[in-house]
Amino acid sequence: MFQPIVSAFLGRIKVKVIDTILDNYKNKQLEGKKGMIDALHLSQDGYKREVAVVFDDGTPKEVLSGKYVKPIEASRNGEEALAMDGPNEVKGRVVLLRANAESTMVEVSPKGDSSVYEVTKTALLALREV
Repeated sequence: MFQPIVSAFLGRIKVKVIDTILDNYKNKQLEGKKGMIDALHLSQDGYKREVAVVFDDGTPKEVLSGKYVKPIEASRNGEEALAMDGPNEVKGRVVLLRANAESTMVEVSPKGDSSVYEVTKTALLALREV
């Protein structure tokens, strides 16, 4: 999430709050909630990472430790995703899942292009459609 290629897509990246139960973080009230990234904050030393999240259910926006905010992987054919890795033709671009959404390797096409490439599913961050 803190990689430079993410910055242009921040408001579209779907995330989920996880593992707050382990540390009783924010009284575990946000565990499992989903939303979108509003902003990323990185301390000057690069150690402290925080994520501002706008939640889908109307819960007020919260700034959380990046440790508890995880991007949601794209999971269905036809879904838009940000390719964090893969061939140069797709890395850092919005792609559409074409086939094999349930597999480890997924067929994708850059948005607006019919070319098909194979990308590892874990490299595809689900995006809110605009």
